[in-house]
Amino acid sequence: MSGLLLLLQASVAIAGEWQVVVHIQSPILQLNQAQVRNLFMGNTATVGLQVLDSDDPAQRADFYWHVLGLTENRWRAHWSKLVFTAQSTPPLQLNQAEVFAVLQQSTLAVAYLPLNTPLHANMKRVFIYSDPATAK
Repeated sequence: MSGLLLLLQASVAIAGEWQVVVHIQSPILQLNQAQVRNLFMGNTATVGLQVLDSDDPAQRADFYWHVLGLTENRWRAHWSKLVFTAQSTPPLQLNQAEVFAVLQQSTLAVAYLPLNTPLHANMKRVFIYSDPATAK
């Protein structure tokens, strides 16, 4: 039970606050919410870009809901259609350490992290989302 309580507390601590990050030398300078949604929904030509997703179910659900405006089930249904019709492949799901490793090496990687996650010196923030309902 205490593990569930810690998971819920962690989810509440990050709910609705996200940053999209890239390598410091990435050609991406800034994104708006529509562009972020299009990237993570496969609606944008991402030739060469490596879009990374979290393998943490609570983080994924919160990001999809707040930033993309979808439940995880709707996101999965959307990607199932794209994969079935050979239009695209979904973002690679990685744990946070793996995301950091890819972002440090690839100037074409893009990922989301909780806003309170400190970035390495060779990473930059290109989008911030803070849910007005959860703003202090």
